[in-house]
Amino acid sequence: KPLLRANPASILCSALECTADECCVHAPTCATMTSCPKKHVPRPDPSSIFCRGFACTTEECCVPLPTCSAMTCPSKFVLRANPSSILCSALECASKECCIPAPTCATYMCGLGMVPMNEPAS
Repeated sequence: KPLLRANPASILCSALECTADECCVHAPTCATMTSCPKKHVPRPDPSSIFCRGFACTTEECCVPLPTCSAMTCPSKFVLRANPSSILCSALECASKECCIPAPTCATYMCGLGMVPMNEPAS
């Protein structure tokens, strides 16, 4: 996407009608952005995202890291405590970041008037 060059009134065209080559420059893409701020990662396919101005912004090129709060753990695993405060390291959370093995009742102490359940049938 072309952008009008800076100070367009000072650019003299070579003919009766100006050309895009004389008046415009190509807008940068997010591929030109060297890094995102903390707790953010680059948007996917940055070379296809054209920025609105002469320099790209964080809002255009970066997205906040997700937290574990939306993670679904695999079988026999549960979410870590306070999942909404755990930032993932990429756009998609990995189960190793968010999930821990599900606890068992092996060390649980039953209260007064209760006894451990029988082991389930295999």
